[in-house]
Amino acid sequence: MDAKETRERGFEEKTIRISIDAKELPRFFPLFQEGVAVETDTGISVRDFLCASLGIDERYVEERISTIFLNGRPVDDLDTSIIGDGSVLALSAAMPGVVGATMRRGGYYAAMRDTISYRADENRPALNRGRIRLKLFNMILEEIGPSLLQAGVFVRVDSLKGALAGLVQDGFLEADSSSEYAGDVRIVVETPAGS
Repeated sequence: MDAKETRERGFEEKTIRISIDAKELPRFFPLFQEGVAVETDTGISVRDFLCASLGIDERYVEERISTIFLNGRPVDDLDTSIIGDGSVLALSAAMPGVVGATMRRGGYYAAMRDTISYRADENRPALNRGRIRLKLFNMILEEIGPSLLQAGVFVRVDSLKGALAGLVQDGFLEADSSSEYAGDVRIVVETPAGS
């Protein structure tokens, strides 16, 4: 459910704050592989989203994020690839093998996937506020995921219950399954200083 649907259906957006030791953050990483929602300006380039909206250093984007998919299509040009409300953006560091080399942004084998690569649409999404679904994988997940959790992301309630179940099982949280809320909920995961 996106922000517009949430408002239209009369749901109140909820924020859950969770404070855990930094070593427990990987328990939330599967949420990123499924995809978390991020509220952002839409109608902007992938580069603007990563650097301006998320605050990721441009050098990191150029040197570390080597594989990018927008709506299921490999991206080569970060400036002409435009995100819209409901877009799905997947980020990964270099992947091994022939498939990894083929999907790598601007790589030698990129021509082999020309027919499936992302191309800018004539109908550019309007500049607006919306949500996109962000997926992170491998080293990118480990390096960017914690700061996104601290800033706050929207996750599906069912997915969050799965992540929290492990914390309950290991005694980090007390179980309270009384919530009947469905849809997306915003989570902010804080790590105490020195943890």
